[in-house]
Amino acid sequence: MTKTKQEILTKILENREQRFALREAVAKRGLASVSLNFNIPSYPKSSVALRKAFGYVQEELENYFIAQRIHCVADAQDFLCSDCGDFYLQGVSYNCGDKELKSLLESFEEQHELERLLDVDLTNANGELISSGKAKKCFLCDEPAKECWHKKNKKKLSECCQKRH
Repeated sequence: MTKTKQEILTKILENREQRFALREAVAKRGLASVSLNFNIPSYPKSSVALRKAFGYVQEELENYFIAQRIHCVADAQDFLCSDCGDFYLQGVSYNCGDKELKSLLESFEEQHELERLLDVDLTNANGELISSGKAKKCFLCDEPAKECWHKKNKKKLSECCQKRH
């Protein structure tokens, strides 16, 4: 069954609310959380292949936590898997400031081979999403992704593709 744009948008927004509620529940316990999802510019935002890749990245992120001495709280972990995208949430504790941890998480994103596809976010123990203030880059060019997405400029998309080839 083919879904209408409105049905897809409604489902994506409901999924976004679920993710927010999971982060909020961890913060109510006095814990910060790190979340992982993929930036997939289409729908569906998950598939068998993407789930497999997501599992690998999740494992790499967990190993990164160990290397950076970020403690994972065992009973503060959640997963969402749907055609709206896969989502991993881990309650954490750490011995540095929020901005320092956010910087470490950005380093993980930037050094990973799937760099622009990854979205690793930090929500502090007060439930505040910690931002570095940096704009993510478009998959196809070096412009801020939000600008390219909002413009939905097909000519620009064509130009970006030509630059890559």
